[in-house]
Amino acid sequence: MTTTITWNGEDEFHPGGNGPRFMKWKGVAFELGKGVETDDPYMIGKAKNNRFFTVSGEEPAPEAKRGPGRPRKDED
Repeated sequence: MTTTITWNGEDEFHPGGNGPRFMKWKGVAFELGKGVETDDPYMIGKAKNNRFFTVSGEEPAPEAKRGPGRPRKDED
């Protein structure tokens, strides 16, 4: 499944709503309010923690497989 990142704009910093209508991030153009599909985990992670973006369609991360070593605290 592909994840969609939507840029929500910066109008709160531009009185009257005269803020930019697009922006570029990592070479990807984001138009105000239009979603862009990506599978870039870096962009997805950063956008999730940024109030100017909305992330949707993300699949939950698969549980990491544990290699040899110490067990989890709940596996004692």
